[in-house]
Amino acid sequence: MAARAAQATVRVGRPEERSRPAAKTAAARRPRLRPVARRRPFLVPFILTVGALLVVTLALPAAVNLAVLKAQAAYTGLEQRQQEIQAEMSDLTSVAAGLTAAPRVREQAERLGLGPASRVLYLEAGPMSAEQPLEGIRSEGADGSVAWRAAGEARETVTGE
Repeated sequence: MAARAAQATVRVGRPEERSRPAAKTAAARRPRLRPVARRRPFLVPFILTVGALLVVTLALPAAVNLAVLKAQAAYTGLEQRQQEIQAEMSDLTSVAAGLTAAPRVREQAERLGLGPASRVLYLEAGPMSAEQPLEGIRSEGADGSVAWRAAGEARETVTGE
């Protein structure tokens, strides 16, 4: 028996096979460690948020300023166009005034062979209904003038030399 006891005490295994009773009991009491995803620090979202706010704060006034400049340019263009149209309108008004002036009308009439009227003719018309047909009587004067008078109620008044 003594030989067996000596065998039991002499037998030595590898170092990893050797165990300590205190280490086994402490490892048994401790829970197994599991890998956990690493949390992002609070600083990264904060920096992103502040950066976005800074970009918006700087970009918004620039965009508004650009829109105001575009509107001002359009307004200036419209004002220039209005001044051009007003100048053209005043030119056309002066041309129209020149064309309707009495000397110009007289000159055009003489060029067409027209002259002052030898007699003045006034027509007076009486009341007419919609059912009454329009009929006229043509009369020619001794000087070659033509006068029309309505049949019936209208009368002709001729004044002249």
